[in-house]
Amino acid sequence: MPYFSASDGTKIYYEDLGEGFPLMFLHPWPTDHAMWMLQIPVFSERYRIITPDSRGLGRSAKPHIGYSLERLSDDVDDLMNHLGIDKAFVVGNSLGGAVAEKFALEHSRRVQATVWIGAPTFPMNELVMDYEGEKNVPFVKVYSSELAKGYLNFWNKVWKALMSNNYHESFVNTNIGNYLVRYLFEERYARLNADSSPVISILNGLDETKSSLDEGLAKLSVPAAIVCGSGDDTRPSCEKQHLAIPKAEFLVIQESGHFCYMDQPEIFNRFLSDFLVRYS
Repeated sequence: MPYFSASDGTKIYYEDLGEGFPLMFLHPWPTDHAMWMLQIPVFSERYRIITPDSRGLGRSAKPHIGYSLERLSDDVDDLMNHLGIDKAFVVGNSLGGAVAEKFALEHSRRVQATVWIGAPTFPMNELVMDYEGEKNVPFVKVYSSELAKGYLNFWNKVWKALMSNNYHESFVNTNIGNYLVRYLFEERYARLNADSSPVISILNGLDETKSSLDEGLAKLSVPAAIVCGSGDDTRPSCEKQHLAIPKAEFLVIQESGHFCYMDQPEIFNRFLSDFLVRYS
């Protein structure tokens, strides 16, 4: 199993498949590289696919500190250095989308083009939700308090209850959709996040980001695309990003959620394939 040591010594797991121009996929919190299972077989026929597990998640080391957005962006830079890659396409979803955004802003010379899928707004204190009769509760507070009782408690009480934000019901109600959701979130991530403290530490580390991630977008120097599902609760963040960089491509996938590349893979894969060809 391939690991590398980031510049601060943290062991990061990654997978490297296929040949061609490098294409890196950055997964959402609190998951791992398996979220890209419907993209890897398709794009590895033409590209070199690199799928790291974020520190604190998957098979990577799980320190209790060191989860700033800057640090996660530097991990991408460190991985490219380790692999001897000068430039890559960088695609990310949710947390991975925010990392891809940060990386494109701070390491633009290493980015051929970038795609952000449901990337949240920073600082995260702007992200609130209605929960248990209370309105505008900081989502970090809700997530952290429920995760403190265990990952499966969080899944059943928060994410499963708010399934429509993540997946469209037409996907969940299919045999493959039902299976993938149960396998990923009730089995795989229950096992990998058995100790939920690193998952909470990631939220706390990201919550310390005080400056707006979107402030520098008008000066973005690399081609970008912003994607979200029609039912994704980060859609306002995506629209805000597009307003900041109107030249960026923008796609809202109908009958889809936060993980639109899974519940509408044909539409997403076609869009991504065309985007990559345009900027190859």
